[in-house]
Amino acid sequence: SGLASILSNTERVQKGPGITPEQKGWLELVKKDTYGILRILG
Repeated sequence: SGLASILSNTERVQKGPGITPEQKGWLELVKKDTYGILRILG
């Protein structure tokens, strides 16, 4: 699904070089929200 690809992209970006702690925090929020949506839909 689209949400699953968002999660995998987010994981990849978080592990990438040149990302700030602030950006990591935002991506963590995105992941939490996406997991929550997947749980609701699932």
